[in-house]
Amino acid sequence: MFSVVVPVDGEDLSEAEKDNHLKSQPESLQVKISELLSKNSYSKNELSQLLGQKQISGQLKKVLKELLDGEYIEYTIPEKPQSRLQKYRLREKGKAWIEKNRL
Repeated sequence: MFSVVVPVDGEDLSEAEKDNHLKSQPESLQVKISELLSKNSYSKNELSQLLGQKQISGQLKKVLKELLDGEYIEYTIPEKPQSRLQKYRLREKGKAWIEKNRL
């Protein structure tokens, strides 16, 4: 059984709630993305291809946004989030989360 935490507009999640929120999502995509980013920095398109998708899915965008908002990953060019050269990398918090949740 799992629970889903949905923030109300304008309401911030605590760190524990963010961890629980990530755990309640389809774990495989978050884990796969995090593990890929633990090895290298990748663009959204590269991640999509590595995950076996033909194009960037809405679910991929959603999970990347959640990981960014939770500060588990970061942009490689933070001052230009819309750059065509933008990639994502795992932060220390993300590395710790992977270790904590690894089977």
